[in-house]
Order: sequence, then C-alpha cells, then structure tokens
Amino acid sequence: MNLSNNPPDMAATAEEVANDLSSWMAEHPVVANEEDARTAKLLLDRGRLCIADLEDERAKKVKPYREKIDETNAHYKAPKSILERVLSGLRDRVTAYIRAEEAKRVEAAREAARIAEEAQRRLDAARILEQEALGATDSGELGVDVKAALVATDSAERNAAKAEREAARAEKATHVKIGGGIGKAASLREKGTYTVVDAVAALHDMGTDDDIDAAIIKKARAYYRLHKKVPEGINRTTEERV
Repeated sequence: MNLSNNPPDMAATAEEVANDLSSWMAEHPVVANEEDARTAKLLLDRGRLCIADLEDERAKKVKPYREKIDETNAHYKAPKSILERVLSGLRDRVTAYIRAEEAKRVEAAREAARIAEEAQRRLDAARILEQEALGATDSGELGVDVKAALVATDSAERNAAKAEREAARAEKATHVKIGGGIGKAASLREKGTYTVVDAVAALHDMGTDDDIDAAIIKKARAYYRLHKKVPEGINRTTEERV
C-alpha cells in the first residue's frame, strides 16, 4: 500500500497487473463462455493501459536526460564539425605533398633500376671479354692483356653491385612517411569506399543474417504500405488476433 503522496511506480504496478492476469489465467485455462470473455476483455484493457502508462512514465523520466544529452551534443557538434573540416583541408594538403613526393621517388627508382640494368649489361660484357682474353692466352696468342680484362671485370662487378644496392634503396624509399608530431608516421593508406552495384548478387555471395533480414523486412513493410503488395522474395502471413 502506497502511504506517501507520490504516485505509485508504474513498474511495480505493471508487476501487480501481470500477477492478476496470471492468476486469472491459472484459474481459466480457456475462455469458456461470454462471462469469461468479458472478464478477459477487461483484463486485456487493463494490461494495455498499464503498458501505455508504463511507457508514458518511462518517457517522462527519460526526457530530461535526453534533453541534456541533446544539449551536450549540440555544444560539441559545431566546434567538432569545424575542426573536422579544417583538419580535412590540412589532410588534403599533406596527401597532395606525399603523392607528389612519391611520384618523384618512383621516377628516381625507375632511373636507379635503369642504371642498375645498364651496369649489369656492362658486367656481362666485361665477363665475356675476360673469358675471351683467358681463352686467347690459353691458345698461345701473344699481346693479350689479361690483367686489364680482370681489372675491368672487377670494376664492373663493383659498379653493378653498387647500382643494385642503390636501386633497392630507391625502390624501398618510394613509400613516403612523415615522422614527428605525436602519433604514428603519416603515410598514404588505402581506404575502401563501398557502393551497392548489384544487391542480389551481393546477397547471393554473402548470404543473410538477422541484421540484413531485419533491414529487408523494414523495407518490405514500407513497400507494402505504398504498393499494397509484398515485393518478390518476401513472404507475408496474416492472422486475426484480439
């Protein structure tokens, strides 16, 4: 019994109503006659009204918090939006710089690779001349400068190895990273943007789950309200209830 001046809490009232309905249902497994039906109708109305009052009380208690949340969100929304737009502009500039710098480095890497290929060709040619000199000496030919051929090959090998290292460093350096600051180094990262091209094909590949089914059913209800028919692939069943 509520002895205070405060109205009863609807949560407690809902529990009482549920107990009353459950007790009546325990004594009446079926609605057998009109008297039972009238009593059941009264209990139905009582339950529905109780749920409505419960939701009304909940909404009234929640409203001040929602208003405070909305007020707080509004307080931060404008400065956040401004900062995000300014940050986006700065990010675009840094992105443009990194793209231009990477383009230069890619070109430099291509040039280094070209030099390395040329150095390798010179090495191959020097080795051929070295083998020819050694062969000529073995066959007794006079005036062949074997030492010069060996020195040339050694020099070509060192030049080719150096060019290969420089080409590898240039290739590795094509990915630009900007250090400093507070967080991780800034670099270009791939970000995917998804658009629906063929929803049927996508669903065929992915299958469905509860979230997708709920979204489809929501759209199907709207489609039914508008066209008075269900879309293909959707089954709508009906039943009569009080």
